[in-house]
Amino acid sequence: MAKKIAAIVLLLIIILGGFGVWHFGYRTKTPMYSLGLIQKAVENHDTITFRQHVDLDSILSRSVDDIIAFAGKDPTAPELESELGQSIFAALKPAIVNGLKMSILESVEKGKNPTADGKSGTQAADPGEIARRAGLRDVTFRGITATREQGDEALAGVRISEPDIGDYVLNLRMKRLEDKTWKITEIMNLKDYLIDLDKARKEAQRQYLANTLPIIGKFDEEFNAIATASPVASVENITRRIENRRALAAELQKVAVPPAAREIASLREELLNATIDYLSDIRQNFSGDNSLKVMQRAREARTRATALENDLQRLEETIRPKEP
Repeated sequence: MAKKIAAIVLLLIIILGGFGVWHFGYRTKTPMYSLGLIQKAVENHDTITFRQHVDLDSILSRSVDDIIAFAGKDPTAPELESELGQSIFAALKPAIVNGLKMSILESVEKGKNPTADGKSGTQAADPGEIARRAGLRDVTFRGITATREQGDEALAGVRISEPDIGDYVLNLRMKRLEDKTWKITEIMNLKDYLIDLDKARKEAQRQYLANTLPIIGKFDEEFNAIATASPVASVENITRRIENRRALAAELQKVAVPPAAREIASLREELLNATIDYLSDIRQNFSGDNSLKVMQRAREARTRATALENDLQRLEETIRPKEP
């Protein structure tokens, strides 16, 4: 859930920091000109102008509502599956909004670009960490599709690109100010974006599982056959199991990993490494090294492998389609 909320911060910084070069090429008092003023404010670390043209309270309040509505149906956010969970989270909303607001303003003031080096002056406003947790490190700004005025309101389409979903247009609502410039008040389709992004990622993850599970099944069957071939473990038997795990790792590395499946691939790699470490220490023990150090190392590797296997199972369960 936290990474879904953090996504708001990242998206806003990327979008509002990316407007750029049209600023002086458009008539003053137009929505496009005000978007340029926002970009200039980010560039100059000018939080006063930034706040004048970006209604963070309104944007974040509506966005958190969208996030809660989305996460209530998200199996990776079990804390919001119940009405009680949503009620508790709603009660925390003012503090969440204020925290996000402070993070954005600090990022603007410090001048840290979340798409660049991923570093920040303080831990509280680390955009690189926000990007990592949100799973949106590779989001890029592509341009403004159009702006349309409707009295004292205007709509602006901001095109972004994300590897799992491709190009996507986020619709911004803007309000005319007394000086005839404009202020952004809402990301109108944030919930739709999160739903579409989640759907695209789930499809990519499921395809990755479909491509790799048969490979894993084949090697696991061979691994189990080796393990049960002899009632008593031996150095040779353990060596064959280690070779099996290494061969599986090599085969999995041949399969293309979509961005959405990087976490799965990483957990699998860590699990295989932990299993190999455990078996290697057990083999060393069977070879005559009965030292406490080797046995302790084997226990730690086995504990690590068990935890990784549980994490991987939980993650894969959220990806597989639920049976009707």
